[in-house]
Amino acid sequence: MSASLTSLSPMRLRELKTGETITILYKENDTTEPRILCESMPKNIAVTFATKWKDEFPAINKIITANLQKSAGKKSGTITGGNVVIHRHIINWMLSYCEGKGIRPFANPSFKALTYLYYARTCATIIGCEYLVNNISKRMNSLTQGQIHSEDVRALYLMNPPDAVMQKLLVDHVAIRFWEKTLKAKGAYRTLREEIPDFNKAIDEILSAKKEERKKEIRAKRAPRARKVGKAVTSGAKEAKKTPMETKKTPKPEVNVEKVVTLQAKVVRRASHGRPAFAKLDLAGIGVSKEQFSGRK
Repeated sequence: MSASLTSLSPMRLRELKTGETITILYKENDTTEPRILCESMPKNIAVTFATKWKDEFPAINKIITANLQKSAGKKSGTITGGNVVIHRHIINWMLSYCEGKGIRPFANPSFKALTYLYYARTCATIIGCEYLVNNISKRMNSLTQGQIHSEDVRALYLMNPPDAVMQKLLVDHVAIRFWEKTLKAKGAYRTLREEIPDFNKAIDEILSAKKEERKKEIRAKRAPRARKVGKAVTSGAKEAKKTPMETKKTPKPEVNVEKVVTLQAKVVRRASHGRPAFAKLDLAGIGVSKEQFSGRK
């Protein structure tokens, strides 16, 4: 439907406002009484924008003969569920789309925009308006790329019945910004954590997991350095425990040392009347034999 809708020219869209009209009714649930949401909705617009109404009001040439009278007499369609105010906004958007001025954006309030779009997407899904579902989904994704307003967090987390997928998105969104210290207006989100115990607990679990993960990363980085230090200590201890037999001895180099020995010669004949004196030297005292002294072999 969305592809065919965008392919229609402004003139063709304006022509959709002509022809038979139907009444759109709204019921909060299956047990409540219906009330009029739009009394004169052009049927051509209804069946062009929403698959729900396209199925309820098929073209004459697609109705089997047995159901022809029943279908021809059908003058109203009923929406069950969703926000009644937003359903009315969607119908008004459909009508404005067909004024011949081209594609008109589906407006949303600036305050609690994400909450409004969430409910608008639900309403568009109920009636089968694929174009609007896709358009709103893109806008919601764009909003969640920035920081979700605390009032949107409160409203969407406390929905009844709760949406588990949306709750997880909100918890992850806030927790990661607490962890990265990029959260603006922290006070408002701390207040939310105090007000909603489940929300606070879910955030604490994520933050605790992040802290544990960081500890593991630090330990992993320190491990290689600790192993190197451990090897060095172990090696030193082994060297210290070596026995004297295990320790290699380095032989001392032989060094020629010049010795000076002082000897006192013993005078055996004194000099007199022109005769020389004779002295006796004990060669054995300096470790020299007679043969070594005389050079005899």
